[in-house]
Amino acid sequence: TYVKAITGERSDSEKFARSQQFGGFTSDMQGRNVETTVNEFSLLRSSKDVANRLQVQETAFVCYICRTRSVDGKPHVVEYTYMPTDFIPGITENVVKGSIYSYIEQTLKMKIKSAHRTVRADMPTEFERKWLEIGQENIPILEVEQTGYLDDGRIFEYSRSRHRADCFELHTVSIH
Repeated sequence: TYVKAITGERSDSEKFARSQQFGGFTSDMQGRNVETTVNEFSLLRSSKDVANRLQVQETAFVCYICRTRSVDGKPHVVEYTYMPTDFIPGITENVVKGSIYSYIEQTLKMKIKSAHRTVRADMPTEFERKWLEIGQENIPILEVEQTGYLDDGRIFEYSRSRHRADCFELHTVSIH
C-alpha cells in the first residue's frame, strides 16, 4: 500500500478527500449556504435509455428529480437525476431539497461506493439559462454524466449535472 499526499498550488486535500467520499454537492460545499430549487419532481416510467443506464426494466417506474443548486445565493448547477424506486424508496420533496446522498446513507443505511463519470462541455438550454441566471451571456456549462453504484454493485443513480463553467473545477488524480 502506498499513500500519496495531494500536493501543488491548487490542492485542497481536505475538500478533495470529501468529494471522493460521494457526500454529494452539499458536502462538497460544506460551510457555505447551499439552497435547492426543485424544478420538477415526479414518478415516471423510464425511457429505454434510462432503463438501460439504471439496469431496470423499460416499463419500471423511476424517481425523476430536476433541481437547481445555489451556493451563497448564486446558482451553480442544474441536476437531472433518475433513481430506481424498488430499492431507493421514500424520496420526498424534503429529501430532494436537501442531500439525497445523506438520505441514502443515513436513513436508508446504504453505502455509496463508486461512480462512473463523463465530463463534457456544452452550451446551456433556455431553461438552464434562466435557472442558472446566465441570460444571454456567452457562458458554457460543464456537464458531468454519472452512474452511481452502491457497495453491493447495484446502480442507484443516473444523473447529468450541468454546471456553470465559471463555478466549477474538476480535480482528478491519475495513478500508474
